[in-house]
Amino acid sequence: MINGATIKTGASYTPTGGSDVVLSADGRTTKNGISVVVASDAVLTRRKAIFTATLPSIAVNTSSYAKPKRNEVVVYYPFIAADGKLYTNYLKIQRSFHSEDTRDATALTDAIAIMTDSELSNFWTALLVV
Repeated sequence: MINGATIKTGASYTPTGGSDVVLSADGRTTKNGISVVVASDAVLTRRKAIFTATLPSIAVNTSSYAKPKRNEVVVYYPFIAADGKLYTNYLKIQRSFHSEDTRDATALTDAIAIMTDSELSNFWTALLVV
């Protein structure tokens, strides 16, 4: 599935198709970030919510860091199953790069390639099957 797959590294990606949605702050407090929802989702129990945060670096001492600063996005997709229970599916993306490492932009496009490459679609689909 993943072993032997070929992805494009450093490519550029442009979204096509789909629909535009407006993200609106929902007033929830998120440490070091913001919480937004897709306001057009009329059913509150099914409304997509997105949490973003910039997590500070964790210093070991004054000249080095144990963890570089991280950016994180979590998209929540509430779902009501046939049994009537509410489940919260989510997609979490976290980026952490040292400020001197110049490969961060390439790493972001590599992540897009890993998520969208047709050779890896079975991997992502299999994760979603209960």
